Amino acid sequence: MERDPVCGMTVDPEKAAAKAEHAGKTYYFCAPGCARRFQQAPDRYLLAAKTPTAPSGLVNLHSTSRSQAAAAAPAKDAKPPKHESPVGSAVDDGTGQSL
Repeated sequence: MERDPVCGMTVDPEKAAAKAEHAGKTYYFCAPGCARRFQQAPDRYLLAAKTPTAPSGLVNLHSTSRSQAAAAAPAKDAKPPKHESPVGSAVDDGTGQSL
């Protein structure tokens, strides 16, 4: 099995939708679109492939960058903020009545 350098999908060389030669090596692709993108800028995809990544579902603790979503996500055990009204203030219960 080979890895599509564009999308990262595992590809069986015998069943690959497309293949391309670059620098003396044959690369296999899951779809013709991935092969076209690779042929337009092969170094972009080959350099990205050399960057260490964690398997899907795992976190690479040695990575120097975090996605914005991960950085903004609250911790799993974080408690939601407590909404309290100041002591002695009236609170509307939705009926127009103050509590």
